[in-house]
Amino acid sequence: MQAAYQSGDYYPLDGRLYLIPRSAIQAARFDPASKEWETFGDIFPASEHTNGDKWSYCAISNFDQCIYSIPQIGPNAKACKILKIDPSQSTARMVGENVIPKGHDGIDFLWLGPVAGGAGELISRNFSGDSK
Repeated sequence: MQAAYQSGDYYPLDGRLYLIPRSAIQAARFDPASKEWETFGDIFPASEHTNGDKWSYCAISNFDQCIYSIPQIGPNAKACKILKIDPSQSTARMVGENVIPKGHDGIDFLWLGPVAGGAGELISRNFSGDSK
């Protein structure tokens, strides 16, 4: 599967790499010390690279030490909520409300590169220039 996981982050509290499911059906993590891979968390809809992607980039929150990713809302997107990975609980699930703006046609991608703020907020820059 091409680009099953596009990006991820190093999680310093357990020393593992956490990968965000772009077209994969589950989140994954890699332990460099043991060289073991593991998928975990909720199972998400399958998708093909660039046709129905779910999430891509992520940020670690200092507020709750969880990893968050904003949906990659574009053509045939399979995710409409924020992905929350909680390494301490071995969970990966969608949280919050639908973040697709009303009236968005799904043709252009909306956000890119989330940053976790100190008070628990998730901030991302507008990718398409569409302010809807």
